[in-house]
Amino acid sequence: MMHLKRTWMIAAALILAAVGQAQVDPNKVVATVNGESISASEYYHHMEFMQGVTMNVGGQNVESTPGFFAIAQLIGQHLTYQLAKDKGVLPTKQEIDDELQLRLARDPKYIEEMSDNGVNQADLLESIKYDLTKFKLQTTGITVTDQEVKQFYAKNPAEFTTGKMVKCRIIAVRSEADEAAVDADLQAGKDFSAVAKEKSVDVTKSLGGDLGTVFITYFPQNVQAALNAIKIGNTTSWLDVNGAKVKYQLADVVPPKLQPLDKFAMIGTRRQLMIQKGMSQDELAKEINDLRTKSKVTIAQKQFADLWQQLVSSQGSGG
Repeated sequence: MMHLKRTWMIAAALILAAVGQAQVDPNKVVATVNGESISASEYYHHMEFMQGVTMNVGGQNVESTPGFFAIAQLIGQHLTYQLAKDKGVLPTKQEIDDELQLRLARDPKYIEEMSDNGVNQADLLESIKYDLTKFKLQTTGITVTDQEVKQFYAKNPAEFTTGKMVKCRIIAVRSEADEAAVDADLQAGKDFSAVAKEKSVDVTKSLGGDLGTVFITYFPQNVQAALNAIKIGNTTSWLDVNGAKVKYQLADVVPPKLQPLDKFAMIGTRRQLMIQKGMSQDELAKEINDLRTKSKVTIAQKQFADLWQQLVSSQGSGG
């Protein structure tokens, strides 16, 4: 049997969400295959020991299993909290609650959207705590005044300007004969959306090819150039996009717009400037790595414990 090596860069959030959650019902059905159920216990056990996964841990690319990486991430998280506590900057419950309220003020559906992605409120608060901890470690002793924020805003308008947006419709075809048939309909004055419903093979055909309003940078360079070259109501020539032949109609344009320096822009800009003035991500990672090599860590699973010791020993020797 052919061996297919999996080399995936696993995000910490996915690992922590997938492994070691005691509240998960082991009998919960996570998927079905032709009517046969895959239980949560089978899913998590398979994930924990699945081979051939690669991830960067402490500056080193390590190949192991999601189970080991979950432990490594949790250890790193605890070390980060311990470092913050030693420095007196561990976020308080009030700071965590305030950050949640800030995110809700920016997006009232924030909790609902996270829940739809499988993140409960306890996990969400933990994520906020971790984000705040890293931010406070990077910016210990750093202050940025309102005046500095306003000056940065005035000098860097491009950073606060939304990009150009376009409302488009699309027709995609498979052959030159189909191109000719579409062109004949459009030249005869038939509505673009009606032609799209009749002849397009794009998934938007039932919507008359409507792509909605999107940033123009959503499209490949050749499409961007074609859309920039036509006026509202006009269509592009046939373009090659991912091996298909497509034609666009430009329905509307939303020009770039300078966003106001409102409450959220003030907060975001202040944080950005604080990070620029403070410790870099690399410097923080080095502090955590140094703490990792000095800390006493025990792991029950021998396979994981051995790999952890090899990792730490390599870091301690400068490897």
